[in-house]
Amino acid sequence: MIPGAGFDATTIAQFANLTADTFGYRIQHILNDQTRRAAFLAVNRYFRPHLIVFNNQDWPAGSFTDFQAGQFRFLEGAVDTTRFYPATTKPSDKCPQFVIGGLANKNSSPLIEATRQLDDIEVRLFGHAGNLADAHTDLVETGKLQLMGLLDDNALATFYRKIDCVVHTEEFAGWANLAAEALASGVPLICTPHGTKAFAVNNVTAIIMSKATTEAIVTAIERLREDHALRMTLSANGRQAVLPFAWERYTDALLSLMDGDRTTTHYTHAPQLNLHGKWPIDVRLQGLDFVFRQASGKSVLDLGCAEGIISKVFLDSGAIFVHGIERDPSRVKKAQEICKDIPRARFDVADLSDWNTSSSILNADGYDIVLYLGLHHHLPLATRRETCLGAADLAKHTFAIRTPDDIYEADNISSLLSDLGFQFEQTIAPNQQSGRLRVFTRMPSSMMDHPHAP
Repeated sequence: MIPGAGFDATTIAQFANLTADTFGYRIQHILNDQTRRAAFLAVNRYFRPHLIVFNNQDWPAGSFTDFQAGQFRFLEGAVDTTRFYPATTKPSDKCPQFVIGGLANKNSSPLIEATRQLDDIEVRLFGHAGNLADAHTDLVETGKLQLMGLLDDNALATFYRKIDCVVHTEEFAGWANLAAEALASGVPLICTPHGTKAFAVNNVTAIIMSKATTEAIVTAIERLREDHALRMTLSANGRQAVLPFAWERYTDALLSLMDGDRTTTHYTHAPQLNLHGKWPIDVRLQGLDFVFRQASGKSVLDLGCAEGIISKVFLDSGAIFVHGIERDPSRVKKAQEICKDIPRARFDVADLSDWNTSSSILNADGYDIVLYLGLHHHLPLATRRETCLGAADLAKHTFAIRTPDDIYEADNISSLLSDLGFQFEQTIAPNQQSGRLRVFTRMPSSMMDHPHAP
């Protein structure tokens, strides 16, 4: 496992030495700091993971299509719900001396400055304090700021049971241990959204600040100190919100992911179908409405069909037959499973980079609609024009191709299709790396000379 990307470039490059089969199943963990995207991509390029695990919700499906892996999973962090538990005494209705907890080394400046604007406040920060004592001598001398240093697990559990609230001020966090431990301890939480999205609901389990400014912290603390009912609500709800994130659940889930089949690669992102690829369904379907409307009563060839998601839509739209071709046997098996209740579908394994061999399993009479989506630019340069020509030649009426503009122009596909008797119908703007969708229809006059004409 590679945890994050906090390494220098030389170290990252050496991850290439860990890609031999003897090192087993390779997992890359990605945190939420989007400013480190280039570093995450560098780790991805050298390490070539079988699996990518995001420990946060800041990478929505479709935002990581430039990463390579067999599967992409989301597994948020965990907290020790046994060690961290609420104090036996309930929060007092009156808080003359309000004690606030936080982290010394994670953007603590706004919280420290907030203490200067609040009376009867004590802030206790644990962790590496750096030069905070020298920078805030006056607060330390009056006891308003207490630097607790490093705390072991038992001391940390005791720390939470002696404070009235926790203020989480991080601007980058995949999983906020401070916030999760506070809620497990029944301590009211004031937080940013960073690392807390899994359990923080504004005014239900926490008070959420969009940004940890001194003003926002002061306002939240004053509100919490004056509202006993709110403190009780956050305390009770917060504990319930993090209970599902116990370490037992996390370790079971991670061990299950580690048992993954390194030969299985997912293309589509549809967790409800147990598909954990990088391409969201709506991205894959974008621009195809025009073709779907033609499906009723038509035959369809779906080249590079992946797990059969697009094929399924054509079948649902009334296609009389859909033939899907995919190189990956595991994807073909999944396509067969997804369309198992529709007898008008067939899925075969074939390598389309060798058109002469793969075309032998296709219907020589052609298909009304041929889909050639996100495939052309992945084929070998020496054979891809031949494959494109062969695929288009099988289209009786409609040919849809999705590929990047530079590849489309370099291979002169427009002229190739024109020579086959196709006319341009419409185009849809590029979709990240998959490229622009272009739809062509065969001109009626060309059908008489077309070898596959009915």
